[in-house]
Amino acid sequence: MTARSICRQTAAKSAKSRIAVVGTIAVVGSLLLSGCGDQTNDKESDTVSNAPLADKLPKDIRDKGVIKVGSDIAYPPVEFKDKSGNTVGIDPDLGEALGKQLGVKFEFENGTFDTLLGGLRSKRYQIAMSAMTDTKNRQEGIDEETGKKVGDGVDFVDYFTAGV
Repeated sequence: MTARSICRQTAAKSAKSRIAVVGTIAVVGSLLLSGCGDQTNDKESDTVSNAPLADKLPKDIRDKGVIKVGSDIAYPPVEFKDKSGNTVGIDPDLGEALGKQLGVKFEFENGTFDTLLGGLRSKRYQIAMSAMTDTKNRQEGIDEETGKKVGDGVDFVDYFTAGV
C-alpha cells in the first residue's frame, strides 16, 4: 500500500461535528509525530479530566470511554501480534497516545482488510487504522472492484506515506 490512513465512517451527524473530530485527530497526530508533548509516564494524565482534547469528542464516545479500532493486525511493524499475542506496532502506539490526549482508550479489533469499511458502515468500529490507501472511491462508498455504490463513504486522515 502507498498510504496509511485513519478513516471514520461518514454518518448522519452534522458536518461540523465530523470536521471537528477529523481535525482533532489530525492535529493530535501531527503533534505526536513531530515529537511534541510530555514524554513522562504520569498516571494522572490518563484520566479524562486531564485529557486536553476530551471535550472535542462527541459526548457518546466520551461517555463510552472507548474508540473501537478496526485493523488487519498482520502488517509489521505498523500493527501485528507479538510473541505473547498482544497487538503492538506503530498504530497501537499512536492509538495509545491519541487516547491519552482524548481521554479514551483505543481498542484494536482484528479483522480482514476487506471487511474494515463494512465494519465502519455497520458501526462495529468507529475508526479503522490499517494499510489503506485514500481513494476517491472509498471516500464516496464505491466498491473498488465492481464500481457500484455500496454505502456511505469514509473520511480519511492521511498520516503515513510509503513507497518503493
